[in-house]
Amino acid sequence: MHAAMPSALPGAAAPWMRLARSFQERSEFNEQTGGPLTMSLPCLTLLMPGIQRFIVARREERD
Repeated sequence: MHAAMPSALPGAAAPWMRLARSFQERSEFNEQTGGPLTMSLPCLTLLMPGIQRFIVARREERD
């Protein structure tokens, strides 16, 4: 789990930064931006429960 989280973070964040940059350049939404966004969904699916699990573990550690 610890090794997967740092791998999933760039895979989830990079396509969204690319999309923001393309909107700043006023380019249109096409398969060059849509494809990576679709591929970021599995990374987000892995990342969100992992973060939630880390938060729960920290809370249990404090108690």
